[in-house]
Amino acid sequence: MLATPDLTFFAFPTDIPVSKYLMTLVGFVIPASAENEALVADIVRKRLLAIPDFISWVSAEANRDNIPNQVRFEDIPNFITSTITASAIEVKEQGETKTAFRIYMLPLSNNHDTIDNLTIYLKNNTYYPSARGIGRPKKADWHCIVCRGCDHPTGLCPFKKVPGFFDNDPIAEDKKTMQPPPLPPRDIPPNTNRSRATDPYPHPSPGYGGRGYAGRGGRGGRGGRGRGRGSPYSGYDWPTHHDNYKGW
Repeated sequence: MLATPDLTFFAFPTDIPVSKYLMTLVGFVIPASAENEALVADIVRKRLLAIPDFISWVSAEANRDNIPNQVRFEDIPNFITSTITASAIEVKEQGETKTAFRIYMLPLSNNHDTIDNLTIYLKNNTYYPSARGIGRPKKADWHCIVCRGCDHPTGLCPFKKVPGFFDNDPIAEDKKTMQPPPLPPRDIPPNTNRSRATDPYPHPSPGYGGRGYAGRGGRGGRGGRGRGRGSPYSGYDWPTHHDNYKGW
């Protein structure tokens, strides 16, 4: 806990749950519909059950700590693939609208590294057979800058449908015309140097590639020629505010 006269901040430890999202498949020439979502989920399910390496991986004890205890060992592959679902999303690529299918599955493990290894493996496979195309995983997931999700682009973020979020401006129309007050004028002396710009209020500042600080004592940046005996800030007593938080 951190408390100030104006603010109290609490921090609680938490475990970030493992995501059910696995990958996004493109390449199926079918429109978005509930029927086609079920079709794609079934294609992925059957494809994984036909891969011996996948069966061995999900059956390994170190990779299945999230499987319910009542599931028998020999039923683990069928159980985990039965949780696979697909969700269609229409995106525009190069001016053309295409349908992609996002694949979700119950995480076998609560270990993020374990699931990351699984998704990397799944993205190196193709998903067939189907007369309607071959499902190929997108190598790079989307990165929504609104919710930080990876299963949709920013333009299709569901948060944008929430009233008062981004495109839905909560500010009343009569308040949108209000303008901030003008800044007070500053008495800046005229610039009489016609050769280059001059700061009306010069102050010491580091020079990168010049000849040192504006005052005495600068060493200059790259290629500089500082002529003084040290920085003008060398004798400054910098505060050590972090010492106030020792013992946290």
